[in-house]
Amino acid sequence: MPQPHRPPFRETLRMMSNVGDDGMLVRVQCCHVRYYRPEDLIALFGNFQAVKIERYVRTCERGCSRGFHVDFSLPSAAERQAIRVRKLKEIKLIKRPIWRDE
Repeated sequence: MPQPHRPPFRETLRMMSNVGDDGMLVRVQCCHVRYYRPEDLIALFGNFQAVKIERYVRTCERGCSRGFHVDFSLPSAAERQAIRVRKLKEIKLIKRPIWRDE
């Protein structure tokens, strides 16, 4: 019986900061394809293992009939000019009071 696919041990230890150092982009495909800079994801979620990225990133507010897939791409210069990369503008924290009657 064939063994299930497991990423190599070296890939399981790769952190998002290493992905950004290599110049790669995070490609998220759900209803549509979007590209993110790893530095922006580190600003949001902190430095985490790259193989666990599907726990953090969601693109659609509604449920998609297609599957959700995340991978890393290293586009050439010509491809890089053709794609649109989403950049983090700002992070807003919303404070909501929760009341309890005593």
